[in-house]
Amino acid sequence: MAEEHSRLCNLLIEDVYGELPAQVFKTLSVWGRLDLPTLVRNSELSPKHVRSGLVVLVQAHLVYHCATDADDQAFYDVNWDGAYNIMRAGRIVSIIEDRFGEGAGQAVSNLLQFGHARVGDLEDAYKFDSKTSGAVDSAAEHINGEDMPNGFHRPQNRKITTRAQLHSVLHQLLKSGFIARVDRRTFLAPADASNEAAAIVKREQFPDGKVTGPKASAAFAQAMTSLKRKWRDEADNTTAGVKRSAATNGNGPAAKRRRTNGGMANGVGNYEEDEEESVVLERDMVIKVNHEKCNVALRSQALERLAARSIGDVTAKVYGALLQLLERKIPRCHDDLEVYADEQEEESAQPSATTLDIGELLDPSIDLTTTIAEDDDMFNGARSRDVDEDTDMAVKHENYTNGFDTSASAFADRNKRLSQVEQHMALLAEHPRNFCAKISTRGKGEWRVNFPALARWMQCNEIEQTISARFGSIATRIARMLNAKGKLDEKQVANFTLMRQKDIRSIMAEMHEAGFLEAQEVPKDNSRQPSRTLFLWFFDMDRCRQLLLSTTYKAQARILQRMQFERDEVLPVIQKAERLDVVGHEEEFLTSSDKATLRRWREFEEKLLVQLERQDDLVALMRDFLGEQKLP
Repeated sequence: MAEEHSRLCNLLIEDVYGELPAQVFKTLSVWGRLDLPTLVRNSELSPKHVRSGLVVLVQAHLVYHCATDADDQAFYDVNWDGAYNIMRAGRIVSIIEDRFGEGAGQAVSNLLQFGHARVGDLEDAYKFDSKTSGAVDSAAEHINGEDMPNGFHRPQNRKITTRAQLHSVLHQLLKSGFIARVDRRTFLAPADASNEAAAIVKREQFPDGKVTGPKASAAFAQAMTSLKRKWRDEADNTTAGVKRSAATNGNGPAAKRRRTNGGMANGVGNYEEDEEESVVLERDMVIKVNHEKCNVALRSQALERLAARSIGDVTAKVYGALLQLLERKIPRCHDDLEVYADEQEEESAQPSATTLDIGELLDPSIDLTTTIAEDDDMFNGARSRDVDEDTDMAVKHENYTNGFDTSASAFADRNKRLSQVEQHMALLAEHPRNFCAKISTRGKGEWRVNFPALARWMQCNEIEQTISARFGSIATRIARMLNAKGKLDEKQVANFTLMRQKDIRSIMAEMHEAGFLEAQEVPKDNSRQPSRTLFLWFFDMDRCRQLLLSTTYKAQARILQRMQFERDEVLPVIQKAERLDVVGHEEEFLTSSDKATLRRWREFEEKLLVQLERQDDLVALMRDFLGEQKLP
């Protein structure tokens, strides 16, 4: 898998950043951790070119670097996860645009392109003080262009027109976890961070430097975990470097709107945006995209698609609202610093959300009655009870009429919709896959999702589907049986699968050759003759997962190579269509043959990109959702 993964990462870097950074990255991927003189010697490039490539790679978080205190010599190492994350740039921007708007998507797109940036540089790139009143020029899309601080290209949309809106968007992304602050340890490899933590713990808690014995080893490991968690919490702190203006101290415009609209800004019951506009981030704060949080969003999308295929689209939208609520409490798919005694403890550690929260987040335009049987008597009874119970509440809020219907019927309709949400949640909980579980009756029902169990089932199901597609249904039966029973000889496999040995022998040999089954030789005596040897067959789920990952990396690399080959075939026409004097005047400059060529190329490119996205879904499932990222 290491070779295929390395080839894929090199192709991604070459496609986005050019040949020079790709050559430096390839040298590091082949030779491993190197200092600058050794890197120059092994890469066969000039020191100037190597330094230029390293600047790009470090800026984009594709290479770790660590300087020793003794001789101030820096060592460089490959960041495999950062290199592969180039594949997901488009999907991440799409998620941000769906949740925060086009302006936030453009800001995240800039951060993805340049790795990290100062808030002040982002602010300067928008040219808020220009004569266009903060509107940006969408015609210029270039790097290191005129009046572009640090090479930032101007956003293509005009959604962010003021400095306050930019700081509001960045603060929302920072609070949600999709962007994170950058500190010195961000550029350290995991091994270097562990060595630094170990040195600090030994110096402060073990001055003699001896960490021997079970008690001392346990105390040392616990101290290291606590220190790493402290560092991570400091990096995840969303309040550091954030200031608020007078608008949020009860005297500003937002507070006045809340007082004149029944205590709610704009009369809609949510004044978070008014408060966000008054947030100011420090110009020297350095931020980057948090890919761990993006993986949580990708997991939510995968689970929502699974619920749509299993139950229905409407129930899947309700499930998606629950998953988005839980995302706010989940910073990453897997926490390496947390160790659970068993699966039950791991499940109990998962966050929860109530039906009331789901109803508030759910789109009001969704018709929840399309996939459930509506009981009119039940809802009529609920309406009559809720009218009596909520009459006093309606009277108390009769002055809050700006944007609200406080009649008794409105409360009854709200309770009816919450009951429908609860029915959809019951469908999810009663499904054989256990999409969620009800843990209490708080807030009309409190729900929890066992993410690790769902991810493990999805991995197992994907492997079984792959085996079925390649070797048939009998091979899937053999794999399931061996996964449940453990190591068996051929006769036992035939007995458990209710088939003859000669019928399964060829299938098992084919699966063994492809790497989906393993065989262990157990000799009965020292002669080790085949006739005196037992051959035990077994199914290793983790090995199949690694095999599937390797195959997917190879397919992705080949798709990128095919895409580049096909693009080179029509490169003159593409370059002609992308000329500045041709853009917007295609009818005058492009012939019918050029248009037909471009149309065929775009259709072919779209098909390849769809395949890449599907394979990236498989990589996310097999590698990221459970945190089992084994570097090549």
